[in-house]
Amino acid sequence: MLNSVIDPLSEIFLVEGEIDCLTMVQAGFNCVSLPSASSTLTPEQKEMLLEADKIFLAGDSDSVGSQKMQKLWAEILERPFLLKWPT
Repeated sequence: MLNSVIDPLSEIFLVEGEIDCLTMVQAGFNCVSLPSASSTLTPEQKEMLLEADKIFLAGDSDSVGSQKMQKLWAEILERPFLLKWPT
């Protein structure tokens, strides 16, 4: 669950896909994932994300993943950083 990973004193990465999340966790980052680009966050999940010190939206580099993270970035608007991968 989100609340078990989010620490108000550190950053959180939101990625697309559980494999990406597991890779980030293995590298030492706090991370949560969307199961796919078609998944949506509930208002409660967005509130939990906002408990983190910094939020990094790091979706896949394909158009669907980029659009999803762009949409989340516009919805959250408070502190997220939108990471864009090189083509």
